[in-house]
Amino acid sequence: MSGILPGNRNLLQLDNITQPPALVIRGKHDAFYRVAEAPCYKRDMPDAEIHILEADHKLPESHFEEVAPLILDFLNRKIVSGYHPA
Repeated sequence: MSGILPGNRNLLQLDNITQPPALVIRGKHDAFYRVAEAPCYKRDMPDAEIHILEADHKLPESHFEEVAPLILDFLNRKIVSGYHPA
C-alpha cells in the first residue's frame, strides 16, 4: 500500500492493521441507539472498549466530565503510546 502522506511518511501503515483501536461510549437512556446494541461491537472488534453511562443521546455534551477522561485515557493508551496490533 502506498503512503498516505507525500514522501512515504505514513501516519498509519494501514496494510498492517488487523483491528484499529475502538472506543464505544453510549448513554444508557439513548432514544436513538439501544444500549443492548453496544456489546455487538465486540463481535466485529473483540478488543473494543465499551462504556455505558447513565445518560441520553447527548452524552458528550451532558456528561463531558465523565466522557473526556475516557477519551483521553483511550488516546493515551492506544494512540500516543503507539498502536501495536497483535
